[in-house]
Amino acid sequence: MQTIQDYGSLLRELTTETDKVKKLKPERYILSTTVELTPNRKEQIIKVFEGYIKDYEDIIGKEDLNNLLGQYPEIEKKHFKLWLSGTNILDRILHSKIYNQTNFEEDAIKENMNIYVMNQSYNDALKIIEKHNFVIISGIPGIGKTTLARILVYRFFSNRR
Repeated sequence: MQTIQDYGSLLRELTTETDKVKKLKPERYILSTTVELTPNRKEQIIKVFEGYIKDYEDIIGKEDLNNLLGQYPEIEKKHFKLWLSGTNILDRILHSKIYNQTNFEEDAIKENMNIYVMNQSYNDALKIIEKHNFVIISGIPGIGKTTLARILVYRFFSNRR
């Protein structure tokens, strides 16, 4: 089927498609389109394919396709032609340095979790954050400022998920 941009054109095209569907006599007909579909439009399409399209879930519109791509981003990664219509992959490419640094930092935090020994500075930092919404960690080199910061980051991010 050709690329159709508007609902009126889609409905006209689908009306001519019904003869083919009636000849095939499928138990179920599933429609996918890049045209935006409201519930009313889906209901009209169900009427056109009465007896073949069983439910609203058998009609996949533009919003449904975008939702599915959001749920399964690996599909978009594998098929480069989808990159042009979506911004997820382009965003990932443009901000790859940030993503890579974030992944690196996450790995470092997980590694620190295995060796970190809880001490009073952790509890003090938490109290300050709860009171002021930030904390400044200072001290001599090698005392564990970065490790403490990473442990605090881990605590707050793990509570958000």
